[in-house]
Parts: sequence; structure tokens; C-alpha cells
Amino acid sequence: MFNPQVIFMGSKPGSVVGLEYLIKKKWDILAVVVSKEIEYPWYEENNLRDHAKKLGIPVIIQSEIDPSIEVDYIISYMYRHMVKKHVRQLARYASINFHAAPLPEYGGWGTYNRAIIEESTYFGCTCHHMGDGFDDGPIVSIRKFPIDPFNITAFDLERMAQV
Repeated sequence: MFNPQVIFMGSKPGSVVGLEYLIKKKWDILAVVVSKEIEYPWYEENNLRDHAKKLGIPVIIQSEIDPSIEVDYIISYMYRHMVKKHVRQLARYASINFHAAPLPEYGGWGTYNRAIIEESTYFGCTCHHMGDGFDDGPIVSIRKFPIDPFNITAFDLERMAQV
């Protein structure tokens, strides 16, 4: 049985769900990469840093990734920073990003607010191979869903995009 080795990058409670999914699938999480300076105190749920520590998974920042590590996948699940090229190139198979907005129209940050301000009738999330830019690279899959921009908050939309 193939148990892929992964470096998992993220922060928000949604990334905890992604990490748990990989653990359930018996993937080998070599390290969890978090942002040193970004915290989300308004979430009641566990953050990725605390959750990984509870599970005994090493928690590091991107600059601490061992450049000689052998890994099958680099997975970014709403990681707030550009994943550096030398890190993406560590992956034998793929460096994948899960972006909580439909690409290419909602790349970057502030996407929930932007969709509401622009009165979009849909939103979604995207899985894509990481390219050299921010939220670019070949798209693997997009899940779109209808929204009512007049009766939804950015916080609601964030939750919907992370399911």
C-alpha cells in the first residue's frame, strides 16, 4: 500500500479538516508548515499549529523546511504565503494548492468580500498545481456553488468554501 509522504501547509480551521483527511487516508505527514506571524483568534476551532502539535507532527515555518527532504507531495491548504519554488520542487509527484475561491477570477486575498461587493451569484473553491505566481498553475478541479450576495457574510462564505 502506497502511503504518500507529505509536507502540509496551512493555518485556518479548514486546514485542520484537510490534515485530518490525509491522516485518515494513512498519508505520512512529515511536517506541518504554518505562518509564524498570522493568527486567527476569532475562530473558536483549533488552528493547524495547535492541532498538529497535539498529534505529535513537527510544526515549522517555510524557511525551516529541510532542502534535502524526500517528499511525494507539497500540499497547501489555504496557506497565506507564496510557496517558494525550491519548496515546490521538493515534491516527487505534485505541489498542490487548495484555494477557497474559484480561480482564476478570485485569486489572492479578500475573495469573500470581493464576491459579495461584486454581487456575484456564485462562489467556490479550486484545487490546482502551484505555479510560479500566486494562485496560478494548471487547475485540477473547481467546485462552484450558488450564493445570494445580499444575504451572506464574508465569514459565511469562507465557511462554505472550506467544506
